[in-house]
Amino acid sequence: MTLVCILKGTRAESENAIIQFSMSSKCPSESPAGGVMKRHSITSKQKMKIIKQHVAGKAATAIGCDEHLSQSMVPNIIKDKKRTIDVVKVSASVHSTITITKKRTGPLKEIEQLLITWMEEQIQKHMPLSLLTIQTKEALILKGAAKLKDALDQIIVDEGYLLDQIFNVSETELYRKRMPERSYIHREVKTIPGFKVYKDRLALLLGGNVAGYKLKPFMIYHSANLRALARISKHMPPVYYRHNKKAWMTALLFKDWFLYCFIPEVEEYCRKNNTPFKTLLILDNASGHPQHIRDINENIKVVFLPTNTTSLIQPMDQGAVAAVNAYYLWNTLAQAVQATDNKEKDLRTFWKEFNVLKSIMNIGKAWKEVKNV
Repeated sequence: MTLVCILKGTRAESENAIIQFSMSSKCPSESPAGGVMKRHSITSKQKMKIIKQHVAGKAATAIGCDEHLSQSMVPNIIKDKKRTIDVVKVSASVHSTITITKKRTGPLKEIEQLLITWMEEQIQKHMPLSLLTIQTKEALILKGAAKLKDALDQIIVDEGYLLDQIFNVSETELYRKRMPERSYIHREVKTIPGFKVYKDRLALLLGGNVAGYKLKPFMIYHSANLRALARISKHMPPVYYRHNKKAWMTALLFKDWFLYCFIPEVEEYCRKNNTPFKTLLILDNASGHPQHIRDINENIKVVFLPTNTTSLIQPMDQGAVAAVNAYYLWNTLAQAVQATDNKEKDLRTFWKEFNVLKSIMNIGKAWKEVKNV
């Protein structure tokens, strides 16, 4: 509607045209009379653009019109510009770390990937992250990893260890009847009075060598005499079985594993592969790993990882342990679903019949499915 039309029309038409002309000339960021303006969600990048425009001398009203934002939003963004700038700095640092990781190769690439993994874990735990925290953690990882790498390289070169002779082990806990929390199986289990099967825990010691050989798992459970294993040869299950009340590794049990499981199995492995019985065993500094095992066998050299670096640089913790838990969960869940879907039994009956022997067999199957350790 032009001014010419307004002037030439009747009085009623002119008044209506003036109202339309007035409304059409308003800033698009303002809401029409009687209407409610739609809320906008803007990114940090858009906020930085607004801040730069304001610093350059542009008025907040003009910025709001150009960006189609309410006149109250722009002043709030400008007022909170310090926090926005800090957020952008941290984001840029994280992005920079990821970019460098993609470009680098060798040990530095692996260390920086571990840093990214640590950052993701902190985010999942809702822990605050800042540029200083990330830089400090990176420095600790690099320092610990570099020190360990140099020490291990020197030992391997000086002693002449082969890939077949370098071993690492790590413990993990496994809830043998726990299903995914969002599954109907888990919800049904929780409704059974006094039947808390999802809290039934055991411990596993898993390990292997650099060449890819996997040691027989060492399992710890709280029951001394298991009816399910009473008529089975001790050599038949795919795990070594031990027990204590808390179902966790102790110094005594670890020494038992070292003397009666690890040494005989490694000796046999070396004999079959025509490899000299000379082994480097890498361990973390857990309280259940006694320092004196270094002196038990002269053919086995034990090296303990530096404090506070185990979860980041220990070989077995870089996917193998998590894979066992995932495969075990998958196999057990598939068996529960098959039994209940075929209406052979209800869920309570399935769990009562799912004894420790069946858990042991699923552990053995899961460990077999892990391709690389």
